[in-house]
Amino acid sequence: MCRYGIPKNIVADNGKQFTSELVIQFCEKYGIQNTFVSVEHLQANGQAESANKVILMGLKRRLDKEKKEWVNALPQ
Repeated sequence: MCRYGIPKNIVADNGKQFTSELVIQFCEKYGIQNTFVSVEHLQANGQAESANKVILMGLKRRLDKEKKEWVNALPQ
């Protein structure tokens, strides 16, 4: 939030970290719309799945370069 500001919408699964009363109150206070997708059907959240794929590919490339020294590739 510090970098990009307050989001207009949060798309998440029904995990407790997203459905807690505290999070709901926070979202209401700042005008954030919550959209929940089924845990069994995460493909419904195509935007997040696409972003996850890009992140995973980047991690794989980085870790392939590091080979057995993958711990050194992790941020400090």
